[in-house]
Amino acid sequence: MMRFGEIEMEPPPGECRVAEAACSENAQSMTGGWAFFHECNIAWRVKYDEFIFVLDGEFILEFDCDKESRKLIAQRGDVVFIPENTLLKYKGKNCTVFYALAPANWKEASKFVSFLDFK
Repeated sequence: MMRFGEIEMEPPPGECRVAEAACSENAQSMTGGWAFFHECNIAWRVKYDEFIFVLDGEFILEFDCDKESRKLIAQRGDVVFIPENTLLKYKGKNCTVFYALAPANWKEASKFVSFLDFK
């Protein structure tokens, strides 16, 4: 038997930080902010339309398209559009991005928001 209090948990590898410039509390139709990715692997199904503008580093996006896995590598100055319901992995190498997404109230509009376990 294992007891939760006796388990040693380690943080996931890599680093990801997010700072919102606007959120659903102060924006009606869209929100946005900055994110930093380094050696991380964030699996997610986006619940919104999203634009990502790469400010620095290398932004890596893995996703499925037409039943085929794809990998997109964006660098400084590149813009990426991600449509709602895309199943993806956010990755990066010393990467800072500005993101904008709509709708601003995607958390409230979603009945179920989940992180997905990719292998």
